[in-house]
Amino acid sequence: MKINYYANSNGKFGKLLVSGDPIEPIALGENLKAATEALVRGIIVLSDLPIKHYVSAGTALGIVRDNGYIPHDTDLDIEIITSYKNPVDLDMIHSAMSSNGFRLVRTVFDVDKNNKEQYPKQLAYITSENVVFDLWFVYTDVDEGFAVTYSEYGKMKTPIDMITDIKSKKYIVEGEELDLILPNQLEDYCEMRYGSDWRIPKTYKGPWQQDAGNLE
Repeated sequence: MKINYYANSNGKFGKLLVSGDPIEPIALGENLKAATEALVRGIIVLSDLPIKHYVSAGTALGIVRDNGYIPHDTDLDIEIITSYKNPVDLDMIHSAMSSNGFRLVRTVFDVDKNNKEQYPKQLAYITSENVVFDLWFVYTDVDEGFAVTYSEYGKMKTPIDMITDIKSKKYIVEGEELDLILPNQLEDYCEMRYGSDWRIPKTYKGPWQQDAGNLE
């Protein structure tokens, strides 16, 4: 049964519209092979599209700190760089993801009712192995000097220089060498997102918004 509601937090135009299906995602540590397969497949899909993306949040933290995934994490985090003035082609992204084995299970939109436009904030997909591939959309034309991601829990700001001219590099992920795009100034990025103790692993999975140091 699909769930639909307006979040308490605002996007640029008002309350965010959240829709989704109930799911039971696996923790990434439960099936490392499935997690890596989903990460590689999803990155290949996005890399073939005329968009800019990077690995973010807990997925980036695990790669930087542990050369792998946070075992109790339940999604792979990817951010897509966009703007309100020149938004990415959402139909193109969804078509590519769906045709490569990813099922859409959650959406968050900022709805401009005056112009009847919807701007994506989150598209969450799941694989047949129950690995969640979570796309977040970061907007570069909201606050000067920052890229902004709106969520149902508030606004997250990332210094624009952390995601400017980012390039693919080789990273070790669970013993495999993968070509991935991560933010610039990786240690500063992790501290911004997770605080000065980001190097200390946690043994539990709490609400993600409690750990988001850049959430307003």
